[in-house]
Amino acid sequence: MREQQTLEHLFYNCILVKNIWFHVLEEWKRTTVPVVLSLKTCMFGMYGPNDDVDYTSFNIVFIMIVKLYILECKHRNEDLNCVGFENHFKNKVELWEVAYENSHNQAHRER
Repeated sequence: MREQQTLEHLFYNCILVKNIWFHVLEEWKRTTVPVVLSLKTCMFGMYGPNDDVDYTSFNIVFIMIVKLYILECKHRNEDLNCVGFENHFKNKVELWEVAYENSHNQAHRER
């Protein structure tokens, strides 16, 4: 029996999705404050003792990258896996680095 597709299931309740979040949050703990896996964390970036929202660019972008990976896998009917996510993340970072470099060079040429 298939579970009903809801936002909660798509981004949090599905066991395959939780495996990605556990992997991501383990890596996150190495570079920033520990984060407890919860629906609020995965959907909105809310974590901490008071369910604070950390609106730093990194946290918002990071959560968006994970959710984009989940959506792209769903759309392509591909399995979620940690290696696939790491490749997805690296590709996004490389793309942003190129975009930043291009915009920086463009601004420098316009001076």
